[in-house]
Amino acid sequence: MENKDNLISREQYWIDKLNSYEDGYNMCPIAGSTLGKKISEKTSKAISDANKNRIWTLESRKKLQESQRNRDPNNIRRGYKLSDATKEKLSIVSKGRSKSKEHKDNLSKTNFRRGKNLVLYQRRLNRR
Repeated sequence: MENKDNLISREQYWIDKLNSYEDGYNMCPIAGSTLGKKISEKTSKAISDANKNRIWTLESRKKLQESQRNRDPNNIRRGYKLSDATKEKLSIVSKGRSKSKEHKDNLSKTNFRRGKNLVLYQRRLNRR
């Protein structure tokens, strides 16, 4: 591992010294990472489309769940389950709050993108 770290360190030194990212010899500005690499709009759309149609196996879903569960050890709320009493208190507090027009519009846009408003709209059309 020490040898790999040394290689990456030396690679970064030469990328910086020769300005090889700006001059087109390196695809990434940071050695050992794709951070900062720019991709085309076409490539970005292709990646997005591929991920939208991805079918997750049970094994890959479990791996994803585990990685998300352990993602941020500094978040002390991760994994907490709220008691029914706490949920009731939060519900009571939330009911008294009024949302601004801007906030309501943002919620509406978000829900529409998720398809919720579309379903409600279709139900209303079917009732007529």
